Amino acid sequence: MTEAERELVEGIPLSRHDWVWGGGEDTVVAREGRYGVAMVVKACECGVMRSDPYPSEEELGRFYRGVYRKAYGLHGPDEEFERERAEGRVYAEIVRRLGCSEAIEIGAGYGGSVMDRGYDPDPGCVEYGKSRGVDMRIGEVPEDRAEVVVMNQVLEHLRDPVARLKEIGSCVGRYLVIAVPGLFTVSTVYGLDLRRYLQFPHAWHFTLETLKQVMARAGFKLVWGNEYVLSVWERGQGSWEACGDTVVGIVKSFETTRLCREAVS
Repeated sequence: MTEAERELVEGIPLSRHDWVWGGGEDTVVAREGRYGVAMVVKACECGVMRSDPYPSEEELGRFYRGVYRKAYGLHGPDEEFERERAEGRVYAEIVRRLGCSEAIEIGAGYGGSVMDRGYDPDPGCVEYGKSRGVDMRIGEVPEDRAEVVVMNQVLEHLRDPVARLKEIGSCVGRYLVIAVPGLFTVSTVYGLDLRRYLQFPHAWHFTLETLKQVMARAGFKLVWGNEYVLSVWERGQGSWEACGDTVVGIVKSFETTRLCREAVS
């Protein structure tokens, strides 16, 4: 990201972004994200981490249509399609192991990972997918229903994920497959540097346990999941545990461990 692009990102108007289910006091855990972009990240007492303040839906739309793809180093359509195709093999295997044969994808990008039908709000992505023979449709909430609905790297971008999940509930025939960037990958992928993990476009920063809180509010319960976070859900009454102290402790431990390693290296 260039200095000019960073200034554009930091110049986007922000507004208050609350976790309405949380209650209690917030703890600020970061004031800077990837590429040195200024952002405030808070953890509430229940453990859910969010960016607050955060752009409005209107400002976010401008950001995605403008500087997003270039500033965050995303490739052109052909390269992104092939990257998505590789990811799609993972989701196809999950669908097979769930004993299902049909899946639709929400936030499908250029369509490389789509199994049956894909939805995306970006007309350019939809048209590109169609040019590659993919059944792509414009939208964020499917008009139809399938055994499996896939949301890959989508939920963390939504200002109100509970509301969106409730909207798509009727589209889920049996299972909802969700992948979001897991907080624990700070230690396995990002060299214990929380700033590299935090991205300005992300409204939420999940562990599997804090994701369970969001999903339960929307009427889903966990079937299977890991801390990357890759997870499978079905409709039902989910359960979760408040983990605010744990999440804040984990975040602090990343920095402490990183500094210790640097000191002895």
